[in-house]
Amino acid sequence: MKTFHGGITGWRDEQLPDGVVIWTSPTGKTYRTVPAGAELFSNPAPRRSRTRADERAARIARARNRNHVQRRVNTAEQELRQVRKAGIEARKFRNRMRDMLFLFRANRAPARFAPG
Repeated sequence: MKTFHGGITGWRDEQLPDGVVIWTSPTGKTYRTVPAGAELFSNPAPRRSRTRADERAARIARARNRNHVQRRVNTAEQELRQVRKAGIEARKFRNRMRDMLFLFRANRAPARFAPG
């Protein structure tokens, strides 16, 4: 509307602090508009409790803390695996030695076809 006939003798507008716009035509008739966002957005957006930089720093700190805790868990689990592996290797060695002892035992029965 205003773009067709502006200036002192044309359309004039006035915006109030609550968002209402009052249009005045060249003939003097006034038209009031209500703020369009009032129905859609009745409450203003909440203010941030922290800035974006603070939020990013907190997110990084949480990730570092989580990694620190997980690193301890991983180290303990790795040590446990090494101990278990060493135990398995020790049992394998012991079983091989038992097999060798059985094979080379001196008090076995003599062979059937041995001279003697």
